[in-house]
Amino acid sequence: MDKESCWQKVVEARKSIHGWTFEDKSKYMFDVVLEKNPSIVAEVGVWSGLSIASFCAASLITKTKVFAIDPWCANAMSENGYNSSLGYNQDELDKVAINFESNFKNIGLDENMSIIRKTSFNASFDFADESIDIFHLDGAHTEWDSMRDLIAWTPKIKVGGLFIMDDANWETMKLVQELALKKYEHSTYLEGGKTRVFVRKQ
Repeated sequence: MDKESCWQKVVEARKSIHGWTFEDKSKYMFDVVLEKNPSIVAEVGVWSGLSIASFCAASLITKTKVFAIDPWCANAMSENGYNSSLGYNQDELDKVAINFESNFKNIGLDENMSIIRKTSFNASFDFADESIDIFHLDGAHTEWDSMRDLIAWTPKIKVGGLFIMDDANWETMKLVQELALKKYEHSTYLEGGKTRVFVRKQ
């Protein structure tokens, strides 16, 4: 499948799937997979799948293994208060998960994707150290959750690999970025500062 045909699947996803991913980020995540030809890409906090659509579309060319990690679990979301302002119950979250899988199958984005329905921390044990080329974090954005995610997933990312952090402009995401800079170098911002990209240096 050619590049333009694959990108059109992202365009279709952007029209039909609810989410908060800006077009410049969708394009960056699509292009970076084509550029780096990674073996493994993982995303934590998939929700409806709008951001991971770019990884999956590019993987149709590169054959990259894409892992979609999300518990879609009310208890997990409520653990540190993240769900208090969102208010999703378990039935609603189950529907989000079902619709995500169905939409990706219908668009043809599921060929190289594996779904891991676990919490971020528990899923991190499924990956060997330095096995992930590109990691996208869009999980619970409390200070505790984001710091735990950084500590759990950093060993799993290859030296020189990318760590893409969503909602970096949130107040609760400031502390995790300070800690990240001990292991990563800043690469770029996307979405006007909403997303930050790091490269693992050690």
